[in-house]
Amino acid sequence: MSDRLDHANGPPRVLLVEDNPANRMVAAKMLEKIGCDVTEALDGLEALDAVNRAAFDIILMDLRMPNMDGIAATQHIRAMGSPVADTPIIAITADLIDETIERCMQAGVDECIGKPFTLERLTKTVETWHGADRRNSGNAATIRIEGLSANLTGSLLERFGVDGVRKLLENFVAALDRQQTLLETPSPEAAKIDEATRELIGLATSFGMTALADVARGITIGLRNEKSDVLSASLLDMRQEIGIALEIARRGIADLSSRRDE
Repeated sequence: MSDRLDHANGPPRVLLVEDNPANRMVAAKMLEKIGCDVTEALDGLEALDAVNRAAFDIILMDLRMPNMDGIAATQHIRAMGSPVADTPIIAITADLIDETIERCMQAGVDECIGKPFTLERLTKTVETWHGADRRNSGNAATIRIEGLSANLTGSLLERFGVDGVRKLLENFVAALDRQQTLLETPSPEAAKIDEATRELIGLATSFGMTALADVARGITIGLRNEKSDVLSASLLDMRQEIGIALEIARRGIADLSSRRDE
């Protein structure tokens, strides 16, 4: 079975910004495997030059780079005129914690994914953002998602549009389902728990679900420091928080799906 995505409007044009040669090669091969047209840049300055010379559907941006880092490059791109400023920017980082995610979002990043990422994770990210219009927010002022603050909902809709937020919620539900399945598996592999949990931290923070993000962080700390007491307590709390988050996310998807054609 082919891993390539079916893109009716042609292959996604992806600008890959990564200074580490090995990481850049792996990411480029993965993107090409799923059918993307990849342009490479070694730092933020090269990224700015690239977006001034060509149009891209998605920018995959490392954060820690020489000459100009990913945060600064994102801020420069967002300050440019449309359509360049509206290009979805995905940050890639090994430091997937609240502080980093908040800095990224304030700079104008659309989504953060942790390193190392899997082909499945990268595929879902490309599917979400290819063709997404950050400006198509619908009537954001009148849309509410029960369980999320009105300010947060409005901000997300202004940035990503109705379809973009719906897709983010669908990714969130998929991540929650994966974590729930792992928790119900006897003696799950620590590496799989860590990967699923790191993904949840970023998504939960994006939707303002701080309780879930805190519990997920407790799991990563327990795994990293091999603290069985911290890990056990966090896993118990995780089951409850997943149930709450799933209810909110599914309700949001249903509400936004009914507004897709507005």
